[in-house]
Amino acid sequence: MASRAVDDFQSAILGGRWSEALVFLPDLGIDTADGGSTVKAEAPINGSPAASINDSSSLHASGSGSSLTVAQQVKSLISQQKYLEYLELGQQKKALATLRTELAPIVKDSDHLHTLSG
Repeated sequence: MASRAVDDFQSAILGGRWSEALVFLPDLGIDTADGGSTVKAEAPINGSPAASINDSSSLHASGSGSSLTVAQQVKSLISQQKYLEYLELGQQKKALATLRTELAPIVKDSDHLHTLSG
């Protein structure tokens, strides 16, 4: 049932249960296999700790015009939200670890990484 998967995904995101949220992607119809469909990532994140995964200005993962699978796009948004929430909570070490291990491998635009880290 799709609405149950949506509720579970939303609950995981709002509860900061990032790994659990990723588990629900296939239930939401998001192909997590390497050959998933691609989307263009063009709108930059605003870099504010108050930014939300629901904020349409946060749809940026690897630089203007880069193609990502839908799963990569969603994972990037989840990692960005995780990073921003760690910053907001004053947990700089966890935020930095998220930036280095989760976002840097996906985000190819160094200006975007600089914006996130600034």
